[in-house]
Amino acid sequence: MKTSNKRVTRNEQVNLVDLFYYLLNNWLWFVISIIVCLAVTYYKYARTTYTYQSSITAVLKNQGNETRSARLDTYSDMINAVSVTNEELQLQSVTLMSQVVRALDADVYYTEHIKFRDVELYKSLSPVLVRFSREEDDPGLFSFSFTPLDEKNVLVDFGVGQVRKVALGESVKMGTGYVTFVPTDRYDQYYGHVIRVRKVPVAEAAGMYLSRLNISHTREVLTLVEQDFNAQRVADILNMLVVKYNQDAIREKNRVAVQTADFINERLQIIEEELGGVESNLAHFKSSNNLMDVSEAASNYLNDSRELVSQIADVETRLALVRYLRNYILDANNSFQMIPANTGLEDPNIDNIISQFNELILRREKLVAASSTESPAVKQVESTLGTLRHNILGLINNLQTSLEVTRKELAVKETLTLSKFSTMPLKERQMLEIERQQSIKQELYLFLLNKREENALSQAMADDNIRVIDAAGVSYTPVSPARMKMMMLALLIGLLIPAAILIARLFLDTKIRTRKEIEENIDVPFLAEIPLNRDLRHYIWKTSHRLRGDSEPSPFVYESNSHSIFTEAMRMMCTNLSFLDPDCVPPLVIGTTSYSSASGKTFIVANMAACLADAQKRVVVLDTDMRKRSLSGELGLKHKTVGLSNYLYDLDMTLEDILHKDVKPGIDFIPAGATPPNPAELLSRQRFDDLIKQLRGMYEYIILDGVPVQMLSEPLIVNRVVDCNLFILRSGQLDRRILPQLDELNEKRHLTNMAIVFNGPEVKHHRGYGFGSYGYGYGYGYGANYGYYADQQESARHFWDIFKHKK
Repeated sequence: MKTSNKRVTRNEQVNLVDLFYYLLNNWLWFVISIIVCLAVTYYKYARTTYTYQSSITAVLKNQGNETRSARLDTYSDMINAVSVTNEELQLQSVTLMSQVVRALDADVYYTEHIKFRDVELYKSLSPVLVRFSREEDDPGLFSFSFTPLDEKNVLVDFGVGQVRKVALGESVKMGTGYVTFVPTDRYDQYYGHVIRVRKVPVAEAAGMYLSRLNISHTREVLTLVEQDFNAQRVADILNMLVVKYNQDAIREKNRVAVQTADFINERLQIIEEELGGVESNLAHFKSSNNLMDVSEAASNYLNDSRELVSQIADVETRLALVRYLRNYILDANNSFQMIPANTGLEDPNIDNIISQFNELILRREKLVAASSTESPAVKQVESTLGTLRHNILGLINNLQTSLEVTRKELAVKETLTLSKFSTMPLKERQMLEIERQQSIKQELYLFLLNKREENALSQAMADDNIRVIDAAGVSYTPVSPARMKMMMLALLIGLLIPAAILIARLFLDTKIRTRKEIEENIDVPFLAEIPLNRDLRHYIWKTSHRLRGDSEPSPFVYESNSHSIFTEAMRMMCTNLSFLDPDCVPPLVIGTTSYSSASGKTFIVANMAACLADAQKRVVVLDTDMRKRSLSGELGLKHKTVGLSNYLYDLDMTLEDILHKDVKPGIDFIPAGATPPNPAELLSRQRFDDLIKQLRGMYEYIILDGVPVQMLSEPLIVNRVVDCNLFILRSGQLDRRILPQLDELNEKRHLTNMAIVFNGPEVKHHRGYGFGSYGYGYGYGYGANYGYYADQQESARHFWDIFKHKK
């Protein structure tokens, strides 16, 4: 049991060098697997649409760090408070992305099939832009293709056999809306090209873009990364996403302020009407009642007149400044020049919006210096500047109108003041009542005016949440598919698949396939290894079949003048017979058996006899397999031929009656004879012992072609007359778990001088150890003058020469 445990432990160890050479011997499978994997991967790469990536870096504005006046901090903190988490959620909202999709028509895809790959076209890259009517609901899902025919027409295939020629610019009914085909600058380059168009719902397109959007942040710095099938479109989506986000942010911040402004303006209009009525009543009352004396009225009206003249002069000055500023803004040469501020207009709205305009002018100059005037960011700033310029002109026009009205009013007052020296009110108490109403209305009016200014100021302080640092650029280098990465992965898979299969096959295969497995598991002496030589066997079979008409190949393969692998192996085996046991000297009776049938016993016996005969030894072969009679059949002595069974049964027969001389040069043969009902009983008779004794006096080697020891008892019966037993193991036939039983047969002496002959291992043409060879003898590799084998071959020939002349 100790020996058995030791063998099991040794057999479970895996030698990495052996494993390497085992895999190396199956290199063809690796080559085929790699070629198939590379071919499949390249085909997949050739069909995969390119994916491009772009990114944008922006900073979340921290308004609390900006320098502001003390009384404006409250408005700033309230309006411009920013949360990074909230802004990320807003940037990833379907609503915001839907606005981007509509703005860019990013829900319409143009695809051209080039070679194996679909190529996404976008806007100017497409020969035709398909405009869907978007006045009402989303047009939905559509798919069709078009082919530019000539300068004015395209051929549109709507599917289901509906093909129609459509003129460029013509509106075509599709679903609940209309589509228009608008040519681009590249139209004349696509004559005959088929362009597929796919329109998906806006929400679906927005969800698809959001699924490929990745947002990361470090403190207040946001990085947005998007992937798409077109390089220009992915950059436009990111840039437009920030624009729409800032617009929504400002709109949301100003929503309450706009509602408040509407309410204040409505109340101001009502109070202004009421205050005007009270003032009219007061003036009428004073005029009709003459409440002031002449001297006092003259003095008062004179002072009033002087003050009104001063006010009229001041209004005139402000009107001159307003006209100058309006002309400056309307001058085309000053479109992107800063507007003079603090000119004395005394209008906070105009001053605030001029400050915003000047800040954007500075920002535009920075962007132009960093990129160009054609940059999307510059265009966006210019668009905002245009809006602000229009707003400034509107405020200036309003102010000019207000000043002109004021001037007229002052002039009228100044005229009335001079004409009313004598119109003084008489009823002081009634005048005081009217003045009290006037005071109340005036205070309320001034209060609402103040609130209106505060509300306007809060609107002016609402700013963008995100300031772009690096706008999204266009990169025409695709991020996927990565050809080199795919090929390396395919190469790795091509190596792993056959390696996994071969290793699994190796560890799941319990059959004996190498000499190493035999010697590691049992202590029975190893006599020889007879390699598999398919080419030679096939050649012999064809020759035999052609010349003799046999249906089976001849067992005699050994050729005396050959130095083939098989011939040298047979010579080595016959030479090793001399070293098997010092007491085993000719005449020698050699028995053969195996664990199961089809192990090659007959083939080994026939060629061993031919090899010994080539060494000038006297050889006789007995076919003791009375059931199958394989060797007798291959020599044409199977049917209607007396043999060993007849001799053992019939005491009157002699050896000469069953002995066939020179069935092959130098080989005598005793066939099995007729098939008896009890072969084991016949072989156990004394007459068989006498026959062997008689043959010992005539031959140097008596070879018995036996039967499998697992199925029949004949090998154990004839063992009494045998000097040594050759146990034939066929490569790939016997489970290695059976090997301990061979040790048991040897240890209990059921088979005398037992030795292993390993039949049919495949020839492995490599040096070093491996699963296909043990590492010495014939396992090193076969071939003339090949390294170690040349020395072994020379040594084998030396012993063969001694064996041939040994008497």
